[in-house]
Amino acid sequence: MQLDCNFGGTIFDSGSGSEEVSQPVIWNISPDVWPAGPTTQVTISGQHFGTALPTLNISDSTINHPISSHSESQIVANITPPGATQTEVVDVSVTNNGGDGFLGGEGQTATSPNSSATVQASGSPSVAITMSFTGSKSPGDNLSFGGSSHQTDCSESLGPQTCISLWDWNVEGTGVVTDNAANWAVTQTKTLAFNGFYKDSRAC
Repeated sequence: MQLDCNFGGTIFDSGSGSEEVSQPVIWNISPDVWPAGPTTQVTISGQHFGTALPTLNISDSTINHPISSHSESQIVANITPPGATQTEVVDVSVTNNGGDGFLGGEGQTATSPNSSATVQASGSPSVAITMSFTGSKSPGDNLSFGGSSHQTDCSESLGPQTCISLWDWNVEGTGVVTDNAANWAVTQTKTLAFNGFYKDSRAC
């Protein structure tokens, strides 16, 4: 006679001796920033990784990531992104390859949900900025000097403009970065200086 018992969501089958284990999950990746080029020893903590050698999945297939040690709750891997890798965010997951009778419950898979880590491009990120004060805007530039908040602007050309009620100077700035442009924030400051003659309209 076969007897099945359910205790707290863990099923023991006396006929097969197998055990249902929850889906793997990653709690922490340390460190979670990996420089491109050198090898970084990374510790991945969680649960239900399995007693057999698990599979470490990284979304960028060019990153070398052999596992040096593992247990049910921890994986230590040597992570080596290629030296030319640009700064990027990668998905990291762990697949349970068994050894503990993993069956998977309803809606579960042997692979954990994704966690994330960042590959940092070698060298310090830098930006080269070019400012254009006269002439035409660069092709494909979506910069607009007009619009509802700038009703006094009278031209899309660069340089000084004599508009209806004031003088404007339209300027275009272009920045080229050595890593992902999404990692940069754009700020702008301006300093105004006036030079010329002042005429007092009062009668002498």
